[in-house]
Amino acid sequence: AQKRDIAALIEGDAQLARALRADGVHLPWSKDIEARYGEAREVLGTRFIVGADVGRSRHDAMTIAEHGADYAGFGIPAHVEDRAGAAERRLELIAWWSEIFEVPCVAFDVETVADATALAAAGADFIAMRLGVELAPAEYRALARSIAEAASQREALA
Repeated sequence: AQKRDIAALIEGDAQLARALRADGVHLPWSKDIEARYGEAREVLGTRFIVGADVGRSRHDAMTIAEHGADYAGFGIPAHVEDRAGAAERRLELIAWWSEIFEVPCVAFDVETVADATALAAAGADFIAMRLGVELAPAEYRALARSIAEAASQREALA
């Protein structure tokens, strides 16, 4: 990945990220995300990427951003039963974040092309589709184009 200028992040293990010379670490959502962010930053310093999925917590997102996170992510934890309600909340959080903060935001746990497009239009800097989404290569290209178009339309309105 790095040879192709693609950042390689290790999930949840800053020590391993450092040992493998990855670009950084992604911290999955947890109730103690602030403490885990601090520990990861201590291990990796400021030259590595440290970002986190903050679930649906505005407080956690603001706190890790203030401490220097490279991105804040909003997702839908696997245990959530009301997926539709959680998806709406994620969309609201992305729109709120993109209006106020400069730290990039990532929309995690995106399950459909329509969700990806709506999240890009709301201001998500990055979209993380679930790997279970089965698309043909041409469909992935079309998805990337529709997300880019939604993002550029949003920028034109700003």
